[in-house]
Amino acid sequence: MRSTGISRRPSLTAAAIICCLLFIQRCCDANTQQQTQQPYNCPQECICLSSTQVLCNGGGLSRIPEDLPPYVEHLSLIKNNIGQLKTDAFQRYKSLRKLYLDGNAINQVQAFAFRGLGRLQELSMQNTPLDRLGAFTFSGLHNLSHLYLANNQIRRIESYAFAGTSSIRLLVLTNNPTVRIDSSAFAGLSDVQMIYLPAGVRHLEQDAFNGLSMVGHLKLAHLDLQSLNSFVFRGLRHVQLLSIQESDLGVIRPGVFTNMSNIGRLSLTNNKIDAIESFELTADNRVRQFHFIGNHVLDLPNGRAIRIRGVPIVNASNNHFPCDCHVVSWMKSPMFANQSRERMMANNYCISPYEVHGKSIQSAKDEAHLFDDCPADDEIDSDSTVVNETALETTKPSTLFSSSDCRSNADQSMAVIILSLLFYHLGYY
Repeated sequence: MRSTGISRRPSLTAAAIICCLLFIQRCCDANTQQQTQQPYNCPQECICLSSTQVLCNGGGLSRIPEDLPPYVEHLSLIKNNIGQLKTDAFQRYKSLRKLYLDGNAINQVQAFAFRGLGRLQELSMQNTPLDRLGAFTFSGLHNLSHLYLANNQIRRIESYAFAGTSSIRLLVLTNNPTVRIDSSAFAGLSDVQMIYLPAGVRHLEQDAFNGLSMVGHLKLAHLDLQSLNSFVFRGLRHVQLLSIQESDLGVIRPGVFTNMSNIGRLSLTNNKIDAIESFELTADNRVRQFHFIGNHVLDLPNGRAIRIRGVPIVNASNNHFPCDCHVVSWMKSPMFANQSRERMMANNYCISPYEVHGKSIQSAKDEAHLFDDCPADDEIDSDSTVVNETALETTKPSTLFSSSDCRSNADQSMAVIILSLLFYHLGYY
């Protein structure tokens, strides 16, 4: 057979190269497998389902074990006796993705306790006696998306407690006896979707929500405040729904919503409000909807205390007010600018006087003639944000014939009588 003259060396060379590559790949796979599945001793208190999944539930542990598989990813330490988490407590286990610490005796978490856990995605620390969250408690958890802190004894959330946890999507703080939330407590939560706060919070510092942005739903319920202080929401950005509901808000101070912006819907629902010193929303707040529904306001301000501008949708209904002449000025405030006076009076109700309690303002007007002696419409300034304050003050029950006014009038009358007697004796009469 005649030779074709074509060399087979290239084919042999290519085959050799392929064989070498396959050999190298197998060596790498074997090395990786040996590295990730190297021999380890599982602690007596734990069950090692694999080198990456370890259960140490109810094992009586008083500290974080140091002899776990080094590549553990899922670690459960539920119902042990661990009392403190010191700085860098989990430094040995940098591959952790899920960590469960529920039901322990944890009463202190030092700053940077979770440092080094850059891969951790889910952390649950519930049903413990932990009583506060200090600054930088969770710092270093850059990929944490779910944080569960319910059913602890947390009474105070300090400034920057969540700094360094920008990836959190869900934060659960329900069923804690939290009394105080400090300034910038939530700073660093730049992309959280849902926050469940505890009920019964009694003090919100200025800038309590500063640095909290891109929130889907921020719900504040069952607050027990003496006052909703100025600048509480300063720095709050990009919230789809900010809901304040079923709370005792005390006195609403001026500037509560100053420098808060990009709020899809602001809702105050079913709250008790002792008084409103000032309530202002401007175009700079970029609030698309404002709902004031079902609230009980015990003391009405005059119309100029309410300033709402640049809010496309405003809904105020089913609220209860003292039915005195201040209601007349409130009907001209921006709170009701998008509805007729008749609708406002039909859809809002009286707290007092007693004889009209629970009746619509319209019924109180028609049946009890409560507003017959109030200033006429033309005595109230046509500007919806400014009313005739002098007229209102002269008809306000709490100031009419006050003791100071009566004393002043009596003093003046006595002075006139004394001067008249003096002039009489001197022969001027």
